[in-house]
Amino acid sequence: MNHLRLLIFLLIPLSTTSSALAQQNTQWPPDALDVSYTIAAKLSGERGLSTISFAPGTEDYLNAAASGEYNTFTRSAVTPVFYENYGTGNNYAAEVSGAIHLFDENNRLATMQYLAQYTVNRKRIHITQSLAAMSSPADLALETYMVPLNQFKSNVPADKRGDWATVYQFAKANAYNPQTDDDRNQLYLIMTFVMNRLPEDATFEVVVSNRKKATRTLDNLAKEQESYLNYDGWRVHMFAANVSPTSMRERFFNNYFYTPGSGMPEALRTRTHVARYSSKPLATGPNAPMQAKAGDHATPQSQAVAPAPIRTTQPQQAYASPQKPVQNYAPATTPQTGTGDGPYGRGTAFLNPVFPEDVKAMQLRLRDLGYYKGQIDQNWGPMTRQALDNFAVKYGFPKGQWSLGLQKTLFRGTGL
Repeated sequence: MNHLRLLIFLLIPLSTTSSALAQQNTQWPPDALDVSYTIAAKLSGERGLSTISFAPGTEDYLNAAASGEYNTFTRSAVTPVFYENYGTGNNYAAEVSGAIHLFDENNRLATMQYLAQYTVNRKRIHITQSLAAMSSPADLALETYMVPLNQFKSNVPADKRGDWATVYQFAKANAYNPQTDDDRNQLYLIMTFVMNRLPEDATFEVVVSNRKKATRTLDNLAKEQESYLNYDGWRVHMFAANVSPTSMRERFFNNYFYTPGSGMPEALRTRTHVARYSSKPLATGPNAPMQAKAGDHATPQSQAVAPAPIRTTQPQQAYASPQKPVQNYAPATTPQTGTGDGPYGRGTAFLNPVFPEDVKAMQLRLRDLGYYKGQIDQNWGPMTRQALDNFAVKYGFPKGQWSLGLQKTLFRGTGL
């Protein structure tokens, strides 16, 4: 029942009584920071401090939250938001919770909420309970690239499109560069990468329009051509457009909207305009990302309290019971996956609704299952999207997102 207490602790708002330690510009107790750093280390596959031990089975919750997928996230920062201790002197019980920010070599950011209960015995700490879960970030970091469509299809085959890093690195390396590339009119794939990992219930929306401040879904000119890809929490939006990158007449804008999900209080789960992208490039360096811009955009790193890399040195003095700040956080959920026996069912080839031949495969399968009643026209239209949404909801996936997990579930057992 102890692990249940951790979940309840995260769900119920805490007392509003606080001390100076709850302020952003104050130092958190050494034991709280050391425990936080050690949990961050465990999530990214590192050892942590040798003076901190875990009760049997306690690390299982951290392993389940990470599943080894953060082993390439080599940088981290911690943001404690709650600390409580029970006792005085150098022997006492305590608990700490907050957020851990993990960064990989591509500068992707995964935000995890954590909670730990532990005992302190002078220089040693024993963690008795621990929990970590993915959380919605407060803001988004976005990167947008224009890549010739034929170049993408020729160099990134279907069996490589299911790997986020492959798609991202190709887009970054082959994006239109105004200093060196021909600006002739051609078919481009406009790709926006959300560099924050998002929980399933968070919403990322793009409105493509020739009007700079378009906000409504009805204003979206790319609705019939766009696709939202979900790489296990890493979202990618893409659509094809026949444009000249330097043309003012063909200029378009991507307006990005974000609604946080798990890990954010209900009052903050509102649709917010987070950035805007213009197809007329502003970047000047070779292969420079065409960054989405917004006046109120803030990088998640700037919000951390006392950020620091995972500590590797050992404490020099015994821990002492300090004061007690109080704040609250809430838990998050993790995405689901499916299985199958063919390349689509196994996920070794990743379909993309931007490509008509991939839409045909999806339509045929949805028709076989009774979800799609329309023509096999290779058109990613409203009937096809509605059929896929109906299938997705039945099997626990969110609407409006095409993911490897959804594909594997759709094609499971078909041999495709």
